[in-house]
Amino acid sequence: MKVLLEGIPGRADELQDCFSGCLESLLAYHGLDLALLHFDEWHFALEGTGPDRFRVAAQTRDSVASLGRFGVELQRQQEADFASGWSRLCAELDQGWPLLALVDTEPLRACYYPGQPLHSPHTVVVNGYGADRVAIVDPSPYTNFAGEIPLGIFAPAWQAVALGEVPWVWCCLRVPPQVPPRGPQELWACMRGNLEGMLEGGAAGWGLAGVRQLAGWIEEMVGWQEALQAVALAQAAQLKWVGLARRQHARFLRHAGEVLGISGLAGLGAAVEEVAQEWMVARNLALKGRRRPRADLVRRLSCRLEALAEWEGLLLGRLEEALAGR
Repeated sequence: MKVLLEGIPGRADELQDCFSGCLESLLAYHGLDLALLHFDEWHFALEGTGPDRFRVAAQTRDSVASLGRFGVELQRQQEADFASGWSRLCAELDQGWPLLALVDTEPLRACYYPGQPLHSPHTVVVNGYGADRVAIVDPSPYTNFAGEIPLGIFAPAWQAVALGEVPWVWCCLRVPPQVPPRGPQELWACMRGNLEGMLEGGAAGWGLAGVRQLAGWIEEMVGWQEALQAVALAQAAQLKWVGLARRQHARFLRHAGEVLGISGLAGLGAAVEEVAQEWMVARNLALKGRRRPRADLVRRLSCRLEALAEWEGLLLGRLEEALAGR
């Protein structure tokens, strides 16, 4: 290896999407925590016109906007061809900056990626290069790989031509010399804002009201034809992103508890992790219903979303009590 940037952790998390997992590893290399910079919002938003067309979100900011609040820049780059793009990646590594590359998994299977030879979008950390080798870190829960692969394998994977995606895309991260941690007042204001947003809402479809509204929309599918149910339930796979966010919110709550000296927030964080798993159960119900649409599965998903609204309401009540008793 001509350049090898060591010390990048491969943090595999079964709830983590590949881009967030790689971004978390890259931030950890710089001594930063993705949960504290990006997942400080306990949020839910439902957008759309009904059960046949909707979108859910667990945050109001994307990762670029979140990190930018702390002076951390995440920049997406797209190259014209492999030769010039590879030259830029090598220059980045020469400066001591590992980076993210958006790739196709199918070529990677010749080296390490498991499963059938299917094309799917993926993200890896690139942390070194040699004459004909590339060093990568892949914290995917299916792989958790760190090592070298041939440049001849990386090149078609990075081009991702079979995916119909824009080729030769990568992301660079710029971290200032110091990222000051948030103090008690900022953390306090953040959690008060989370409470207000979830309990009171700020717009139609926000907070607990949004979760209940989605439960009602799902219930409307019961009388639909199975083919229509399958199409609509496919959208409910988005619930994975809520589960992922809640898992990270739990880490943020534990950190806030340490800074504010509120011991109860650690226990609350553990409870939020349990709720994160329940969101994943709801998502799996949706996937099951998509494959084999049935009215009973639709009702189960609707009831689970109603229960999730109740569980989150109870946990938000605990957060309110913890803040009031400080």
